[in-house]
Amino acid sequence: MKKIKIIVLVVAILIITIYFLYGDNLKSINKFIPNEYKLIVREYLFPKNEAEVIIERYKQKVKNEAEVIIERYKQEAKRKDIIINKLQKKGDIQKLALNTGQNYLLDLIIKNNLSDLVFTKRDKIKINDKSFLTFYFPSKNVLSQGINKSFPGSAFLDFHDDNLFLLSAIGITGYTIINNKDEKLRFLQIKNNIKEFINEKQFKKHRWNSTKDLKIFNNKIFVSYINEVKDGCFNTSIIYADLIKNSTSIPVLYEELTFKTFFSPNECAEDSYWEFNGNQSGGRIINLDSENIVFSTGDFRHRQNAQDKKSILGKILKINIKTKNYTVLSMGHRNPQGLYYDKKNNFILSTEHGPKGGDEINLIKLDQSQIQNFGWPIASYGEHYAFNTRLDLFPLLKSHKDNGFIEPLEYFVPSIGISQIIGFGNNKYAYTSLKHKHLDFVRLNKDVIEEIKSIVVGERIRDAIYKENKIYLFLEDTAQIGIISNVDSILK
Repeated sequence: MKKIKIIVLVVAILIITIYFLYGDNLKSINKFIPNEYKLIVREYLFPKNEAEVIIERYKQKVKNEAEVIIERYKQEAKRKDIIINKLQKKGDIQKLALNTGQNYLLDLIIKNNLSDLVFTKRDKIKINDKSFLTFYFPSKNVLSQGINKSFPGSAFLDFHDDNLFLLSAIGITGYTIINNKDEKLRFLQIKNNIKEFINEKQFKKHRWNSTKDLKIFNNKIFVSYINEVKDGCFNTSIIYADLIKNSTSIPVLYEELTFKTFFSPNECAEDSYWEFNGNQSGGRIINLDSENIVFSTGDFRHRQNAQDKKSILGKILKINIKTKNYTVLSMGHRNPQGLYYDKKNNFILSTEHGPKGGDEINLIKLDQSQIQNFGWPIASYGEHYAFNTRLDLFPLLKSHKDNGFIEPLEYFVPSIGISQIIGFGNNKYAYTSLKHKHLDFVRLNKDVIEEIKSIVVGERIRDAIYKENKIYLFLEDTAQIGIISNVDSILK
């Protein structure tokens, strides 16, 4: 101990001497003195209580360990950059995607080469004596970029005449002719310019930067997507293109799709906001009539906008195709995933992801003159994910009606990850699930769900489309397609 004190005293004398000799240059010399020596000098020349000394030493220890960890990460990043640079020079995109997790690179190869996507019939599940679920597994050019999971890919479906169209998360667009004897579904690609609106810049940032839906009618194809309006600020927008067949070709071929902006508001949600979430973006498109489409938008977890009538976030909108003017049909939505227009009953059914619990099916009446408000984020049967979310602004009250909002037609606690909803007969509907991986068939009687028949599909169902007594599903755990036959026999 005496030796230490002598050393400390000598160091102190040296410091004082240096101060008098160098004056203003002391700060520049100070950085060369190890922190350990400073702590010793401070401890013996300027005594503190024991707790303060222990805390200060602990801070220094943590700082030293953090510096080691940071340096290790820097070296690892440098090593990875070297590998990536080598792979880029070699043009080995497959290994590059594997090393970086950027699976969109694999899909871009398929898109740029205009390669066919082939799905081959594999398994069949019996639903009843008449109805079966048949799976078509990807056998050539598997989609790789998923929206929720990094692999495999996600996609959306729709029909143009007898051609089933597919739109991938990064904008691959293809079609196949459907007939009852198909052993394979071969999707022929159509060249498009979607990369002018969403591309590698956005895909690299996050998987949720993707297409969100497609809708085809009146020989036009509408595509919704996450739009980076300005750097780090996003909304959900729509592009569209004319869908033109080449009349001289057999089989039918489509001309290149030249997309242009249809609906792109200036309003956007900043990703610098600590709770920003691009998965809460909505994006479903349906047609209401020959002149209008209906479009859902999410709140991107900027919750306050769902109750702001001037904001387009957290809304269901009616947009005129010719003028592109819009009106708000309903507000107070978190993340509407599915839309179905029931022409006979003149209402829209929407499905919506709730927070932790509280998925909803909502009924939007089209004979109302006022905007219908479904309560989010003031009323919800779910709970917040984050413990420090402001409950004074977003209380999630457990009744919609008692607080001046419209009650959901149905809600789900815990959540099922509800996705698309379709209709297939007189007051008969079906809704799909991402989390629970099933398809539920329901009958509606005077705004009340009377009957539910659940079919376990076993995969996340990203999209569903009904045509001529069949339901077509895109399943994103294996990037395959499912087809359910004789749908009318499921609910009699």
